[in-house]
Amino acid sequence: MIKKSAAVAAVAITAAMACLLPQAHAQQSAVRDVAVIAESDGPQAQRLGALVTEGIRKSSSMRYQDAAAKAQITVRIATMSAQDAGSIVYSATWVSTRKDALIDRQLATCDVERIAACADAVVAKTDTVRASLAGKK
Repeated sequence: MIKKSAAVAAVAITAAMACLLPQAHAQQSAVRDVAVIAESDGPQAQRLGALVTEGIRKSSSMRYQDAAAKAQITVRIATMSAQDAGSIVYSATWVSTRKDALIDRQLATCDVERIAACADAVVAKTDTVRASLAGKK
């Protein structure tokens, strides 16, 4: 009798877990839509914004949206040239579009030779923010 009730309990727990797994997966994949708004100061800053946009387009976990109103996350990038011509200063801000709430921000200097690496860092941070929001649903 004890073995039979233990088996029934194990089946019930397994069935309950099977019901929860698709929901957990759906929650994690629910946050995907990302928009990029890049305010640029010069060609190197434009390149940074374009590389971030392209990185999000190529991502398998994120989907690029042209309009911020359709996105769940908006990445705002503001740039300005640094005093030396070899670098730019950028500010990246991640905003929950639908809740109009600041999620995270970052201020950094990027050498002109490293703009692709800086863009990759912004894209990676965007994916981290996306994953964090997906886990909080």
